[in-house]
Amino acid sequence: NDRTIPAWFYEQGFVRKETEITFNPKETRKIVIVGESTAFVTTIKRKLEEVGHHCYLVGNREAYLSILKQEEIDDVINLLNYEKQDADGNEIEKIRNANENGIFFISETIKACGKEKNLRIFTVTNNCEYSNIMKNKYHFGTLDGFSRSVNLELPNLMCIRIDLDVSENDVNSIIKEIAAIHRDDKVVYREGKRYVDSLQPIDMPLSLQNEIALIKDGIYVVTGGLGGIG
Repeated sequence: NDRTIPAWFYEQGFVRKETEITFNPKETRKIVIVGESTAFVTTIKRKLEEVGHHCYLVGNREAYLSILKQEEIDDVINLLNYEKQDADGNEIEKIRNANENGIFFISETIKACGKEKNLRIFTVTNNCEYSNIMKNKYHFGTLDGFSRSVNLELPNLMCIRIDLDVSENDVNSIIKEIAAIHRDDKVVYREGKRYVDSLQPIDMPLSLQNEIALIKDGIYVVTGGLGGIG
């Protein structure tokens, strides 16, 4: 009623959801894996080839773009942002690398393949979403919005981000996603369990009971109007 707060407020959360496995053993897909030739990457390639797929392993974007122009590729697995170590370094450099290996990578793929090509682009990251181990990596903040815009504007392309927690389950998690019907544009694995993005309503009366920590002389951004509240 007019004395209550409308259901305008939501927060991002994650819910458990299993994949819809549709792997056809007779189907052979051409898959490009982009990443360094580590044991992790070569294991992914070997397991995909064991079930009949044809895989190309390339270590840089130049070789990758060359293959895209020469072959009819079905799937791309971008492992350039998957790091085993969360190394310290210049924050601006981290943001630049994340964008080069994220949204710029997708842009170059679209340019090389054309808008009509049916293609799935899997961008693999680690611990970019909330975990108990480390803070979120805000360097990848632009990737989700860009990927979702591509999915809406270019229906032949499907951009999917897989965020892993660097565990022994990582290889199997990637293989599972390749074999799945994809309606989820962001998938998060934690301790072998699969989660997807979800908007969850905020209980405003309950949340207002919590003390709001305002910082003196702090800078705050108020977005949107919300019927005059802003």
